[in-house]
Amino acid sequence: MPRNLSIDAARLFFAYGVVAIHLGPNLPTGEWLGQIFGLFCVPFFIILALYYFINKVRQRVAKPEPFLSHLQLDRLWVPYLCWTAIYWGLRLVKHRVQHLDLSHDPFAVIFYGGAAVHLYFLPLLLLCQSWVLTLFLIKAKRQLPLAAVLLTVACVFAYIGTDRDYVYFSHAFTNSWSYVGAALFLTWMQSSPYRRGNTWICGVIILAAIISVSCPDLPLTWVQISPLTGYAACSLVLSLPTFSLTSRWVKYLLGCSYGIYLIHHAWSEFIEFAMSRFSYDLAPYGLGEKILVALIVSGFSVLSIVIIRLNPHLRYWLLGENNSGQIQKETDALNTPP
Repeated sequence: MPRNLSIDAARLFFAYGVVAIHLGPNLPTGEWLGQIFGLFCVPFFIILALYYFINKVRQRVAKPEPFLSHLQLDRLWVPYLCWTAIYWGLRLVKHRVQHLDLSHDPFAVIFYGGAAVHLYFLPLLLLCQSWVLTLFLIKAKRQLPLAAVLLTVACVFAYIGTDRDYVYFSHAFTNSWSYVGAALFLTWMQSSPYRRGNTWICGVIILAAIISVSCPDLPLTWVQISPLTGYAACSLVLSLPTFSLTSRWVKYLLGCSYGIYLIHHAWSEFIEFAMSRFSYDLAPYGLGEKILVALIVSGFSVLSIVIIRLNPHLRYWLLGENNSGQIQKETDALNTPP
């Protein structure tokens, strides 16, 4: 099956949103834009990734042959480790240049995305995928020792994150299982044309989320509402029809969302640091400045992706991209809703 370019376009839009989120501090107009993007961007990526992962696991577990290598978990942990090392090195350089003390928790840096503000996404997604894989292995009564190990590791990982109150892991059990539940429900909804057509429910969820941002007195937290907003965004995007493109470069750009997510923080930090050297502070960001700088950061991130992809080793280490035609073929097939 061909790729659904509507989904790729949505990924690119939400990747831009992630860039905008991480630009700060902000003026009230810029803060509001960041809050709106914050409700949808990361939850969208987590639940969409889980949706495809669930479909992939369900197909593979039902077959007798080995399947772990086909799950492509290295697309997450290999770039995570590489960018953790890169961002930690950049933080050391920045603090040395600015003569600042650098306090850190090595355990959080290595395992919980503490090297940069956005890297938590990858260990959180791996935690969610561990729950999903454990569920399907137990259901299929297959490789139960592996399921027991996954369950133990996931529980320990979630407990440590909660006990030590690591950023975005202070409610690790609740948060991760909420995402898994939303992704499983999305998979069930998408499996039926009738259920798939009830997208009006998503509109209600999105409206409620926007109201919660506009009315901060409402007793709703990001942990509570993010799985719902992620579900709503994914459901709407998956209902979009695909479109055709003849431009090879536009198709290339649509495939850059994951790389933008990984790279953008380095460029935003560099641009802010460079401008401060010329006695011009970009922050606090207003609405216009936030939109413009996010576009510039995204553009430099895409340029970095073009350069990285010239080398197959860097492409794998930094972007998690494998040049194997078989893997790409499987990925393309799974990028269209069943």
